[in-house]
Amino acid sequence: PPDVIAQSDDRDQIRRALATLPATQREAIVLVGWLGLTDAEAGRVLGVSAGAVRVRISRAKASLRPLMEGSPV
Repeated sequence: PPDVIAQSDDRDQIRRALATLPATQREAIVLVGWLGLTDAEAGRVLGVSAGAVRVRISRAKASLRPLMEGSPV
């Protein structure tokens, strides 16, 4: 059976880590990573180019990596 407490802890850690990002990076990573939009689709939603979305996601991942080290997520 899934470890509900561990899953809850993981979600909390992800929420806290995402909250540290600038809104522009958080929006891009949520649209593409969680909602499954393409870079171009996310760009249309955000009013920026697909390239700008990729840059925002890259910067977000670089910021999140040290926060998530050691996490099973």
